[in-house]
Amino acid sequence: MHELVAVGIREEVLDPEVCYSYWADTLTNNYGEAKPVLDFLTKRDKNKYTYSDLHKLNIDWSERKRRAA
Repeated sequence: MHELVAVGIREEVLDPEVCYSYWADTLTNNYGEAKPVLDFLTKRDKNKYTYSDLHKLNIDWSERKRRAA
């Protein structure tokens, strides 16, 4: 689901501020638990860019939360 949000933001289909308000805590708080699986999938040649938007969104939102704290 969060990958779809990330792609929607990149493609300008979803409003980034609304998405941040609703999903930033859930994404950034749970990303670490999912990261081993995401990394495993990304290391496979055919999946090189799988979840790349999600990785970027987590970095962006985590940094935004740090600045706001």
